[in-house]
Amino acid sequence: MVKEMPTMIFCLGCSSYKSQLEAKIIFKTGFYKTTIPLGYCTACSEAELAMDAFLADASAATLEASLLQAYGH
Repeated sequence: MVKEMPTMIFCLGCSSYKSQLEAKIIFKTGFYKTTIPLGYCTACSEAELAMDAFLADASAATLEASLLQAYGH
């Protein structure tokens, strides 16, 4: 017996049901109510990557400013 794939995912980013065609990431574990897989839709996945890049840049700038202040250069 072949198990049929669900056609929907539950996006953890926007907390809504999306078609698997809209999914960028689908987790193999952590099924919502054992029938609908968890994941991230394309829009939420891209927003998350953009936020990660922004935070990495901000952290690097903060570290640089702190070192300059601490060492007076």
